[in-house]
Order: sequence, then C-alpha cells, then structure tokens
Amino acid sequence: MKRVALFSITYDPFIGGAEVAIKEVTNRLPDFEFDLFTARLDSSLPVQEKIGNVNVYRVGSGRKFLDKIFYPWRASALALKMHAKNPYHIIHAVMATYAGWAALKFKDIKPEIPYLLTLQSGDSDEFIKKRTWFWKNRYKQIYTKANKIAAISNWLSDRARKYGYKKEISIISNGVDVERFNIRILHEERASIRSKWGAKENDFVLITASRLVHKNGIDILIDAMNFLPDNVRLVIAGEGKDGEKLRDQSSELRDRVKFLGHIDHYNLPRILKSADMFVRPSRSEGMGNSFIEAKVVGLPVLGTKVGGILDLIDQGIVEPIEEVSAKSVADKIKQIKDNPYTESKIKEIFNWDFISNQYNQEYQKLIPASNTKA
Repeated sequence: MKRVALFSITYDPFIGGAEVAIKEVTNRLPDFEFDLFTARLDSSLPVQEKIGNVNVYRVGSGRKFLDKIFYPWRASALALKMHAKNPYHIIHAVMATYAGWAALKFKDIKPEIPYLLTLQSGDSDEFIKKRTWFWKNRYKQIYTKANKIAAISNWLSDRARKYGYKKEISIISNGVDVERFNIRILHEERASIRSKWGAKENDFVLITASRLVHKNGIDILIDAMNFLPDNVRLVIAGEGKDGEKLRDQSSELRDRVKFLGHIDHYNLPRILKSADMFVRPSRSEGMGNSFIEAKVVGLPVLGTKVGGILDLIDQGIVEPIEEVSAKSVADKIKQIKDNPYTESKIKEIFNWDFISNQYNQEYQKLIPASNTKA
C-alpha cells in the first residue's frame, strides 16, 4: 500500500472547503494509506485518531495562536520521524501557507520524495503578501519546489505562475455530494423552518453560508438590506471572528436579519432549500464550495467577479469596481428576484468520484519518481 503524508493546518472538527475535500477524496482512495498532520488548536482533541481513511496526528498543545505559528516545524518533524520508520511515497500539502511550509521543510530533508501542492485558499493576493512579505523568498519556494501543483480554480493557477512555478498545473475543483444536496422537502417542513426565521409566506429569503470574516463580504450583504423591500429577509449560517461586529451592524434592521450560528454540514441542505436565493458578495474567493452546494439545491446564486467564482456562476455576477458596493449587490438581488432563473446543472468535474480519480492519477504519476528508502 502506497503511503501519503498529508499536511493541512486544520482538519475535522474544523471544517471548511479544504477539509471537506480531503475527507471526500481520501475516503474514495482505499489503496493509499494517509497520515494527516494538522494543528491541534483545541486541547480537548486527541493527539491521534483515525477519521475515515485518514490517520490524523495533531501537533501542538491546543493553544490556537501558538499551534499555528509552530505548526510547520512540529508537523514536518513528526512526519520525518514517521518517514524514517515507514517511508512515505508522496507528501501532499493542502494550501500553501502553513501546510506548504511544513511540506517544504520535509522536502528540504528528503528531496527525493515527490511533493504535491493543492491550492485552495480564497485569500486575496494583497492579503497573502501582507502575511508573507518577511519570508517571501521562502514562501515562493513552497510553489517552485513542488513536483506538481493542483489548483481548484484558474485564478489560483494564475497565482502559482506569479510565484514562479513553471511546470504543468492541473485544475482539480472541489466538489459536492450531489445526492445529499439534491433533495426535496415537504412544503410543511419548509414552512416550519422559515417560520423559525420569522419569515412570512410571501417573504423573499436570502441565505449565505460562510465563515463570518471580512473576505466573505457579509458586511456588504447586511448593508444591501437597506436598499431592499421590507419583505426581503436575510439568513446567515456560520460563525467567525467578525460575528459580534456583524450582529451589531444588523441591529437596526430588527427582525429582517437572522443569525443561525454554526450549521452542521448534514443539516445544511434543508436550510438552503428553505431559502429563495444564495448570496455571498466575496472580496476574494478561491472557488467557493457553498456556491456549488446552493446550485445543487436549486437556488439562484449571486457572487462577485473575483477569484474562482467565475468558474461556477452563469448569471448572478456583480461586477466589482474597486470595492463591491451594497447598492450594486441590492440591485442585482432585485433583478434576480423579479426575473428568477435556474443555474446550469453541476458539471461532472464537481463530482467527488471524478475528483478523487483525478487525484489518484496525480499520485500514480508521481509515485514512479519516489525513492522509498529513508
């Protein structure tokens, strides 16, 4: 059985698009043994456990800030120690910054082991530069020393080129569990869910599902409510560091904005199905799994012309000038509300079986170059 060392700064129970992708792909590749090295971030979590087809190793003491800062050193050291006992055939970093640095440190010591980098981050180029300016040459090597790069969008592929990567790049998107999100719910259940939001029968309900952080533009969406009729309501699913600030911002809108907090991914399809439109006016976006999920549910979706969103949306695009305005978002919501449309069907490339097969092929291409001697 071929062994893969996976690096990801976060993993279950901290779930985002990248973490979902890891779980879905690894569960579909039983012929590989996966050891995943992640930051502990919470002292109540076990240092080691098996989740699905992945052996999870959490490094750190459970203090978030310190665990993130020291993750590249701790994760690479543990992976190298385990490699000495039972060699890996491939190292695979999911996202460039912390995970890529850990993989690069491993690659420095064991250059013969092939290194695959998956680009997932939705952070803007400006944000990346602010975080990496003091180690920009080392950060560049995270890209240039990879044997292969896979990006979830063309926008992220372009980023790899900007940092000097010259080899082939594969576009391997994130996906969605179509069977779980392509659901029907009874009218009574939908009405019951909407009533808990304070929505009346003729109200038009917008929904967004995301981390409550600046890049996702939830503040713009809340401001857009001031330009929309009173029968338009907004439901916000998710938590994040801007949560308290966003709740304060929406206080004058009284009962028109509802914060649901964290919604388990299992329950998300019914929540989405009970709304009328999905909106996320992102300031930057690597791809946006939530857009795909909303499309599968059957909602019209609205996003901004940034990052990988253009790979996903047909019609619901707000053109950014310098900064997306609340008025432009509200105008586009009105347009779609008055002239509803159906998004195109999800393509095969967003199917997890198809995506997993792509990763299987990438692994198989890399393995022949692997020297498995410690």
